Amino acid sequence: ISYLANGYTFMCFNTTRPTLEQKEVRQALLYALDRRSFLMNEYGSLDLVSLGMAPISKTSWAYPGDDELNAYEFDLDKANQMLDDAGWDQRDSDGVRMKDGNRMDLHWLVYTEATWPGTLSSMAYDSWKQIGVNLVVDMMDFNTVAHETMDAEPGKKNFDIYTMGFSLSLD
Repeated sequence: ISYLANGYTFMCFNTTRPTLEQKEVRQALLYALDRRSFLMNEYGSLDLVSLGMAPISKTSWAYPGDDELNAYEFDLDKANQMLDDAGWDQRDSDGVRMKDGNRMDLHWLVYTEATWPGTLSSMAYDSWKQIGVNLVVDMMDFNTVAHETMDAEPGKKNFDIYTMGFSLSLD
């Protein structure tokens, strides 16, 4: 297995938003994201698939082990069923899921200094549309994404999803 670096990249869900407060909704979105295709499209290899969905670098002492992680294998049927079960079982005339009169509209903040956030969000746009999610991708620079997400005061985090990445030294 080849590694790009000791670091991590991630997507973060704003769980204070009504559309994302249910764990099952967030899980459904992950099942509807084809990580294998993403890794092939972005890096030309599936080597990184074995790293799983860990929020911690595999070289860290805190890495939990592969057997403790859910790989969230791409499964649109499972994603659809999970959204139905979570109450997002109605659709409007555009095919967007509805619950309690609210549409499943999500805004994803993507920084442009690296290619992977744009690749991942474009793939999500395509596959999430198939499960009734209206995704709006907002492209901006890294510092603006950081300011709008990590630096924003609680209650002023006006996003649904963002992507970020960090490099680490060995610990």
